[in-house]
This record gives sequence, structure tokens and C-alpha cells, in this order.
Amino acid sequence: MSLTFKEKERELKDVFRAYHKAKSKLFYLEHDLYMPTTSLVCVSQTKSPYVNNQYANRLNQKIDDYDELKGIIRSFEIIVSNLTFESKNIIKSEFMDNGARDWWEQLYSRSTYYRLKTRAMEEMLYYLYI
Repeated sequence: MSLTFKEKERELKDVFRAYHKAKSKLFYLEHDLYMPTTSLVCVSQTKSPYVNNQYANRLNQKIDDYDELKGIIRSFEIIVSNLTFESKNIIKSEFMDNGARDWWEQLYSRSTYYRLKTRAMEEMLYYLYI
């Protein structure tokens, strides 16, 4: 069964909501003062503050969250980079960059815009659900 234009648009809005959520979580995680970083220091054999498993588990969870968020964002960017030029332009303007709603009026006629947008949404959905 084929999706209607509105159903395709709604599906992509839902999918890109996850993308935007991952970007904002990643932003706050990167700017969190407690994000662990790698440093080259000698590890001593004495008792360390990492004996408390709760603290170590929180740090490990942040690292796992960071890697997962980077993976989500990267997968969206890879899919979009594989789209045709017109599709990439439309997907970025409509779903990735929350810019002006009438950005297309200077570039396309209404019928051309909706034809290209339909093609772009179909192409994006195809790559998402392969």
C-alpha cells in the first residue's frame, strides 16, 4: 500500500524529530562538565575515586550515550549525503534545518516544488527503510 503525501511528510517529521532530539542531547552531553575525557596519566596502585561503582557506571553510561547519539546523527547525515542534489536540498531545508517555511518560493513553482518534495520524501524513506 502506498502512502499519501501527508503520511510521508508525517513519517519523515517523526523520524527527524529523533534526529533533532539526538542533536540536542549530544549538545548538552558535550557541554556537561562531567563528560569524561581521555588523559594520559599514570594509574597508581592506590585506592582511587573510581572504587565507587556508581560514579564509574555514570561515566560509562555517558560514554555509551555519547557514542549512540553520534551514531544516530551520523547515520542521518550519511543517508542525506547519498540523496540527489534536489532531494538533499529539500530534505535539509524542510526537515533538518528548521528555517523559513517559504524558502522554496524563490527557487521553484508550486507544482515543481511539490513534485520534487514528493520525490525527495520517497527517496529518503526508501533509504531509511531498506
